[in-house]
Amino acid sequence: MFNKSLIIIGLLSVSSMTIAETVVPNTFAAGDSIVAADMNENFSAIAGSVDENMTLIEDLIARVEALEAGMTSSVAGRTYHLAQIGVLNRGKVYADNTLHNTSMTVGNLSQNYTLTISSGNTFTFIGSENEGETHNTGAVETLSENLAVSATGTYVQDGATLTLTFDGSGDEVEFVVSKAGSSLLSSQFYAASDDGDGWTRIESSFLAGVEIE
Repeated sequence: MFNKSLIIIGLLSVSSMTIAETVVPNTFAAGDSIVAADMNENFSAIAGSVDENMTLIEDLIARVEALEAGMTSSVAGRTYHLAQIGVLNRGKVYADNTLHNTSMTVGNLSQNYTLTISSGNTFTFIGSENEGETHNTGAVETLSENLAVSATGTYVQDGATLTLTFDGSGDEVEFVVSKAGSSLLSSQFYAASDDGDGWTRIESSFLAGVEIE
């Protein structure tokens, strides 16, 4: 609605400029005797310009409404570039009788993907990821650098909500879809009491996508 209002205001401005440039058939100077017929001709010329401009404005408004009606938030058949950044924390307590040793890491990750969504209900996910951690010993470790990542899955879109379900793992990612379907946003939080090797892991990330095809 806001965009349409701006367009209409712009069209009205154009209309006003055009009317101001309308050439009237009769001009008068101070002290001239004005004949009613001459004034009527001038009024007719201005009225004709107003009508022409109103016709033009109505046509352009109809085109804007047609474009808006054709806008859709559907992601089917679209391709997006996705960029993700995140932070993670891991901790582990080793128990040896009464002696407890604690390890912890603080990490970050960045990921870039191309998300291709079919006109059916499937998608492909291709890209790379980087992840690193800093340990409580001060050591910095690169866990992955430009690591190739690919996946497939199915999707369901319900209005402004897009849910991707990955094949195999069944993991899901939920996006908010923009009104025109050209942008995707997702905020994720993950917590695991045991990620497989005794570590407790907490991870949060932000994922944004823009349409590229």
